[in-house]
Order: sequence, then structure tokens, then C-alpha cells
Amino acid sequence: MNKRDIKAERLFKNGGVKKIGKDKYEVQGSRRVHTVKKIAGYWICPCEDHQFRFEKCYHIRACILYEIEEKRRTSHGNFFNNKYNTLKLKKRAIEEQINKIINQNKVYMKVNGFKDEELRQKHHRLNNTLSEVEKELKKMSPAPRTVIIG
Repeated sequence: MNKRDIKAERLFKNGGVKKIGKDKYEVQGSRRVHTVKKIAGYWICPCEDHQFRFEKCYHIRACILYEIEEKRRTSHGNFFNNKYNTLKLKKRAIEEQINKIINQNKVYMKVNGFKDEELRQKHHRLNNTLSEVEKELKKMSPAPRTVIIG
């Protein structure tokens, strides 16, 4: 392991790499923040080490470590947990839509003296969808764990 690799690993472990876009990173250097980019598989860093020596500086090497860690983290995701989280997000979105419709119907009732039939039907459809999502969530939810002390 050479000096650049050691510095890159230290920089990565200390959180000096921040992803700001697709293939674009902000890396805290020893004197300033560098914007490192990956274009068509080639790394570009504005630091003097990379500009004059045409080698991968420790900023670039830290970004490579960041990419490796990101791939490792995302590839080990559990399919069922991802589906469970998606269902939770869907449930929250449906609940927000229902609350919006309820508020719209309240305003409509104040103005006209009766509820809007179209909004009422939409509310019922969303409630049915919500109950289906809740059933799926219940099937997938992890079983509660019992802790016995003593």
C-alpha cells in the first residue's frame, strides 16, 4: 500500500467524500475542497498531484473507495425489506391523499351545504386501496420478538 492509498483510506473513513451528483464528488483535501468527476470511466481531479503527475491522486482513490462501499451496501439489500419500505411509503402517500380529499370536501360543504359526490367516491376508492396496502404490510411485517429477562 503506497502513501496515496493510505491517505485515501483515511480520508474515506473520516467522511471526507460526499457524493453531489451522478459520478461527481466533493472531497475534502488537506487545504481545500476538490470536485472530483468521473467522465466516461476516467477520473478527473483539479488538484496539483493529478494535474501534473497524471496519476490517481488520493482524492480520486477516496472516491473509488466510496463507490466500492456504495455498491457493497446496495447489493446486500434485502428484497423483502425493500418491498416492505415501498409499501410503507405507499401507505403514507395514500393517507396524505385521503387527508387532502377530506379537507377539499370540508371546503366544498361550507360553500355548497353538501358534500361533493365525486370526492366522496374518490375517498372510498383510496380507503379500499389503503386497506389492501395495510393487509400486505401486515403479511410482511416482522414478527414481534419476545425478550425474556431473568
